[in-house]
Amino acid sequence: MNIKIGDKVKFLNDVGGGKVIRFIDKETVTVLNADDFEIPSLINELLVIGSNDPISGPVVDKSRKAAMKAETKTEADYFKNAPKPKEPEVEDVFVNPSEEVTAFLAIVPTNTDLNKAKFDFYIINDSNYSAYFQLIVAHAPKLFESRKQLLVEANTKEFIGTFTRDILAELNDFFVQMFFFKERIFNMQPAVDKKIKLNPTKLFKSGSFTENDFFDENALLFTIVSPEVVQAEIEISAKEIEEAMKQKNDTPVLTKLASKEKNMLQVSDEVIDLHIHELVDNEAGLENKDKLEIQLKEFHARMEEAIQQKKKKIVFIHGVGNGVLKNEVRKLVEKKYKFEYQDASFAEYGYGATLVFIPQNLK
Repeated sequence: MNIKIGDKVKFLNDVGGGKVIRFIDKETVTVLNADDFEIPSLINELLVIGSNDPISGPVVDKSRKAAMKAETKTEADYFKNAPKPKEPEVEDVFVNPSEEVTAFLAIVPTNTDLNKAKFDFYIINDSNYSAYFQLIVAHAPKLFESRKQLLVEANTKEFIGTFTRDILAELNDFFVQMFFFKERIFNMQPAVDKKIKLNPTKLFKSGSFTENDFFDENALLFTIVSPEVVQAEIEISAKEIEEAMKQKNDTPVLTKLASKEKNMLQVSDEVIDLHIHELVDNEAGLENKDKLEIQLKEFHARMEEAIQQKKKKIVFIHGVGNGVLKNEVRKLVEKKYKFEYQDASFAEYGYGATLVFIPQNLK
């Protein structure tokens, strides 16, 4: 219906009528009746019975008279020229799909004489996420104690506490739990639950504490989480799954595979730590290529030794770093020795270790 301001209308579903004085929206207008009441009405419930003639009845106020005498507009003209409502402002949010998290547990000696030193512990949040942190110590199987809980802001480090060597020697293991978050929209990160095995003898070796980006003093850093590695325990190959499914007895497939994993873990692993401070007493003056040469020489020697002794498995701890040593080790295992390998148990060795399987039918 082409209805205009000033049209005289009759209510189709009620008694009476009046004059259209304004549009409320595209489907509704305000009708001024003879008793000077403004009545919102649906356009499709009105019947136009006259044009702009003044309605009879009481005198209306000046503002309403002005409205009645205003320039006649059709419904289409009214909404065409009406100002558009201002859209609510929304904060621009940029989410970097490649944004990752990195965190370290740091140990800093309080004295350069390690025999007299105590050890300050820090948690380093080297990422753009805030994080809730908890340090847990194990006293016995299934008996744990929470030593520290902290909120660590993005790109900061927080002091955890100072420990003597005697206290550290009494503690079996450390566990670090972290939960990363932001106050705005972000890429959700997995919660971190990391076990750290601290060898007390490392606290006597000056080479264990190295230069770093976080302290003026040398520090021993443990990687809690890093984008350069993928948490992995034991991978079950598609071939193993296929073979298990072909067996005819009633033992469930997953039970068989879990049993195989358990048997694999029960075999004692030979563990070789390729960190340079484990191989030399003093690494001062060594360039990166010199360090890599020493590490690969140790790798070859230990691999040949394991083959001669008919070891079934051997673990090489190469750390995270920039991945050069890890890549070289795995390339040699695959190309030179042609052995199978996989990420070593995260629960036992954390990130940065490779488990190599040595065939027993070698000549």
